[in-house]
Amino acid sequence: QTANNRDQKRKSAPIPTELFRAGEALLKFQIGSGNARVTRREEKQLSLVVSGGELDAVCYFPQQFQGEFVMQTTTNVGTGVQYTTVNVTAVSIPIWGNCHRRIGNNFILMLKYLISVFHSYRETSCIRCLHLKLRSANVLQVFTLNQEIISKCYTNEKLAEDNCPSEESLTNREAAEILLFKTKDASGLYTRKEYCPIDGKFSVKYENNNPSRPNQCTGYDSTVDSCPSGSILNFRLRGCFSNSNVDLTFECLGSWGGPNNERFLIFTDNRQTNGQKPKYRCALYNHDFRTGDIQMALSRDSTCTTDLVNSTNGYETFLLTPKSESPWPAEASFGTCSFPKWMHGNWEHVRVDDDTMIYKDHSSFKTYTIKCVGVREDENKYLIFSRTQWLVHNFNDVWR
Repeated sequence: QTANNRDQKRKSAPIPTELFRAGEALLKFQIGSGNARVTRREEKQLSLVVSGGELDAVCYFPQQFQGEFVMQTTTNVGTGVQYTTVNVTAVSIPIWGNCHRRIGNNFILMLKYLISVFHSYRETSCIRCLHLKLRSANVLQVFTLNQEIISKCYTNEKLAEDNCPSEESLTNREAAEILLFKTKDASGLYTRKEYCPIDGKFSVKYENNNPSRPNQCTGYDSTVDSCPSGSILNFRLRGCFSNSNVDLTFECLGSWGGPNNERFLIFTDNRQTNGQKPKYRCALYNHDFRTGDIQMALSRDSTCTTDLVNSTNGYETFLLTPKSESPWPAEASFGTCSFPKWMHGNWEHVRVDDDTMIYKDHSSFKTYTIKCVGVREDENKYLIFSRTQWLVHNFNDVWR
């Protein structure tokens, strides 16, 4: 009897206020208001939704996943590349379902709806499994076991789970892939650009493998640089077979490791004309640190798969050969010194090697090359000479 009374009290006990607030916030997200916010304490309760006094388990998407994205939908000769908006809230990707369960990076999404059967209604579920990887602050990669699963779904949760992509299928590039490009974060703020992993000045050889309009640019004065901002790559292609000069601007959104020691790079392309060319591009590149050469190939559209095999085989290919650095001015050659051994190596945004330090300012997207030219032992300082990627020079002191 006593045990039954305790059970009865537990069933009728009021649900804590903060749990109601967390549940209400989640429900607002589910119906798409987009204005709900939860505190850090409430975030811990995101595995619970309050509905009619009952608690149902759900999962949620990390804050970094949330926001407004665009996704390529179609690409053809008539309409070019088309995009659609995709929203990711705390508990839902509305076009694919509500977050029902998380297994590592696999998310089981579920949509419930009513179907009419002989003048009555029956509830059924549409369940699918998506594998999500955040590649940068601006790029969310979505994988499914195959292309059909993104447009179809299961009514059985076990079947959906059995058809989750494996890490092996991702590594072997066997899973179907969708790229989401973030335009606004969860707070509605526009996303920030990112530093390009390719920096410096290069000579360029370019080839367009479009069978209907092939083109090559092999002129010696074809160049690429990241001036005035380290977040962009400016290509100036000259000596082209099409008898016209081509200027390209790529604005970097993120990069990550790819197959065979190559890397993926995502950027926006300024060549879009009435939507005929893709705004978002994916490339594979390989940096030969022995020679400094960089091979890079682009896909045909906004995927990382269409006509893109590796860094030398793609819809468009680039060969970047480093240009000789401009000599330091005479003022920087009067004295020589080295930074302390403990400073040498790679740090966050900084690389130090003997008498040279390279610092990438991720706020201004300026790259500073800093040369040690003297030591003031009495003041425990180094005299340095610095210049930016567009050769603005400056003398200064730094503390030892």
